[in-house]
Amino acid sequence: MKSILTEEERARLDERIGQAEERTKAEVVVVVVERSDSYAELPWKAFALGASVTGLIVFVLGFLFPYRASQGTVLVAMAGMLAFGGACALLAIFVSGFARLFLPRYRSEVEVRQYAESLFLQRELFATAERTGILLFVSFFEGRAVILPDRGLTGRLK
Repeated sequence: MKSILTEEERARLDERIGQAEERTKAEVVVVVVERSDSYAELPWKAFALGASVTGLIVFVLGFLFPYRASQGTVLVAMAGMLAFGGACALLAIFVSGFARLFLPRYRSEVEVRQYAESLFLQRELFATAERTGILLFVSFFEGRAVILPDRGLTGRLK
């Protein structure tokens, strides 16, 4: 698995976390992930958009430049729709910025929050002496961060 942070960034982060833990008497855990879900539907949405746009272009061109459709022209139009749809799907797989265009904000918020909460439980951050665990969760693909404090910090954080 490739590292998201450089060694220098990790060292700076560890130093800042240590300072925060001393000040607040809390146990801070930082998790940085590339993405919070696989979002398998994003390439399919990109494919649908690409195929639809190509179909619309073929339709409009048929009105602007009337022609007698043959089996060959229909096949070329269908192949073009599938090819452009496939290109959009591949673009969504390999270019994160393009894929994010098909990700609704509410979905990314839910996925990041759910991932953070599951990690909080999985790593048992609630098992600190005074329930003072804090999870700082960052997900790059979604461009979101979540801070999950335990019950012992409820009145102390602003």
